[in-house]
Amino acid sequence: MVGIPPTAQNIEASWEWKDIRVMLEEFGSFTRYLAFDKRGTGTSSRRSKIPGIDERVEDLKAVMDAAGFETAHLFACSEGGPMAIMFATGNVTDRKISTPNVRIETLGHFRVLVDGEEFSSSDWGSRHARQILKRLIAARGWPVTRDQLIDLCWPDESDMRRLSARLSVQLSLVRKVLGGGVIADRSSVRLDLNHVSVDLEQMLTAANDSQALELFQGDFLPDDVYEDWSVGVRDEARSHFFKSAESIIEVEQPGTRESIARRMIEVDRYDFRGHEILIEALQEMDQPRLADQARERWESISAEII
Repeated sequence: MVGIPPTAQNIEASWEWKDIRVMLEEFGSFTRYLAFDKRGTGTSSRRSKIPGIDERVEDLKAVMDAAGFETAHLFACSEGGPMAIMFATGNVTDRKISTPNVRIETLGHFRVLVDGEEFSSSDWGSRHARQILKRLIAARGWPVTRDQLIDLCWPDESDMRRLSARLSVQLSLVRKVLGGGVIADRSSVRLDLNHVSVDLEQMLTAANDSQALELFQGDFLPDDVYEDWSVGVRDEARSHFFKSAESIIEVEQPGTRESIARRMIEVDRYDFRGHEILIEALQEMDQPRLADQARERWESISAEII
């Protein structure tokens, strides 16, 4: 059970009131009770700006997440009533009932588009939230432990109680950007692939090779090439690209084969097959000078390997 107080309440002062103490003790006798202390009131730090109800609801989600509450009965009073209703229904103040259309692009660059508009880096408010989302995308819908996410964001800190609370705040930010889409329990977190559209997933599950090639716009998360968790996914996407390219090249015209071969070389300048196909395509197109240049370029690159 989660208790949502009225406009202002101090949980410590309330505990000194006999009637409230008896009520809380009764709750504690049959359920796990979580008292939500609103930001800016009670024992929390003061702030000049009064949070809106949307922000209050996001705070409630973060507190429940930190406490490991997946679901709960809400016990609300006064201003807490509208918060409880909004939390339970998932509505926001502008009454948008429909789920936002969220597309995440990770091949060649990283960006998040919500209803067609890019969510800029400055809008995130935290680089940790962006990095957490990237890590969840790399897991491809599989759970990532909370400990892994904490180590990703704060590798040099050890106060797990404080870090768990920080992680909950960051997960709340990710949910706010995506309009949901993050599924968490007490030990792990995963991305709901039914809620968001990810170009990586679309490419790896494309109906045909042409679609896969069109979706592959570059390496997976190129700004995170040194992150261990991104290597396996990047290699898988590359491998799928080259496999699709090889399949299409067998049936395409020389001009298209030339274009695909150049893409293969752009992805991996040491790819022998890409250079070979490029030289053959240029010869078939009656471009001997360009074919010779392509051959010389490949010989020069080959010399780097030897």
